[in-house]
Amino acid sequence: MTQYTLNTPLACCEISSPAPFAKRLLAQFKRIGMRYKTRQDLASLPDYRLRDLGLTRDQVVREIIKPIWR
Repeated sequence: MTQYTLNTPLACCEISSPAPFAKRLLAQFKRIGMRYKTRQDLASLPDYRLRDLGLTRDQVVREIIKPIWR
């Protein structure tokens, strides 16, 4: 077993276990997928439904052109 110290080059980058990293990565992919679906659903709504939600078409356009990770 390798002992790391503060002077070891990769000590700060060592992943203690792949499981938490994989869980975070999967959760991020799920969030991205949900954002994509939500934005597509929002874009498909007619103007009268957007008014019911208190949104304008311009607000929807600004939302759907955002990068998927935001």
